[in-house]
Amino acid sequence: MLKEIHSLNSDLLKIESRINFLSESKKLFRSIKIKNLTNDKKRIRKRLFTLIDEFLLKNDPVFKNIAEETINLFKKDNISFKVTKHDRHEMASMTYKYEGKVSKNGYSYIYESGTNLAILPLDGFACPIKLKGKINHWGKIEIDVTEKELKFNALPENFKGSISDKGVIQLEIDKRSNDLFLSGKLVVGEIMAFHFSRSSTKLKRLLNNKRKMLIMIREFRNDLKSDYR
Repeated sequence: MLKEIHSLNSDLLKIESRINFLSESKKLFRSIKIKNLTNDKKRIRKRLFTLIDEFLLKNDPVFKNIAEETINLFKKDNISFKVTKHDRHEMASMTYKYEGKVSKNGYSYIYESGTNLAILPLDGFACPIKLKGKINHWGKIEIDVTEKELKFNALPENFKGSISDKGVIQLEIDKRSNDLFLSGKLVVGEIMAFHFSRSSTKLKRLLNNKRKMLIMIREFRNDLKSDYR
């Protein structure tokens, strides 16, 4: 992992140097080249961030403790995930995968990232009844449907469940709306959950912990940069 981190950091420094050079030159198609390099820079920075994050979790006790404390802040024995939007899909009837994150306002906004393929007539009436997922130390959420049933004229409206101190999310369908005309034509497009109030000490702790972890990742990368000077 450390070898890949050094390799990516080296590539990133080269790209940044190239962008700076092109910004000051008058070469033909300069803007197109800068745009392509900027896209490469974003892609590498994202991967580099992920790798440094994983490395610190495994090798830095302080970072690991902050991350574990942060995940524990999300613990709730009773939490509701409300469906806030349905999307129309011609070839699907159920969302089976969701991704999102907890915002600074204490709410999580989670979006459809995968739907089923309704090939047979009955497939069009698949309805999720149990879901399981994970929330990490950055508040990123991933949820999958683990159990479904065939349900005519029913659209999911609300899920209820819990979040463990390890960030494991367990949900079950709590409310459906009966709509004969829309069932089998709409899937869950967005769900939302309330975690903290704006004045909550837990929310303040969460934001403070995220700042600490970002600083540690930034310092780690600065140390990498100094190795190339």
